[in-house]
Amino acid sequence: MRTKLMFQGANNNLGEALQFLREYDNEASSMCTRVTEAQWLYATNITEQNRKRMVDALSLQAKLDRVSWQKVIQFSWSSLPDPMARRQLQMLALKGRAALPQEKQNEVRK
Repeated sequence: MRTKLMFQGANNNLGEALQFLREYDNEASSMCTRVTEAQWLYATNITEQNRKRMVDALSLQAKLDRVSWQKVIQFSWSSLPDPMARRQLQMLALKGRAALPQEKQNEVRK
């Protein structure tokens, strides 16, 4: 059985948490589109240039994930009164690839 590691900080300001979630939603949605387009372009036209674009997009996505995770763990999400915000932050706080150092992320991606 795998243990899920989640971190949280001391910030229990609901307004700041909701603002973060709105910003994250916009950035993550845009990034998802960018990565999907780069992957599709490479899958339908396999060239070195398209592979580089795809790898670059995936690297940017990993950076966004890492930065977002670092922001999420500053919130005391379990003490927030809004159940939807609490759940969203909890899911984002799961320790995953975002917690890995850049070198390890590069290894995982290969």
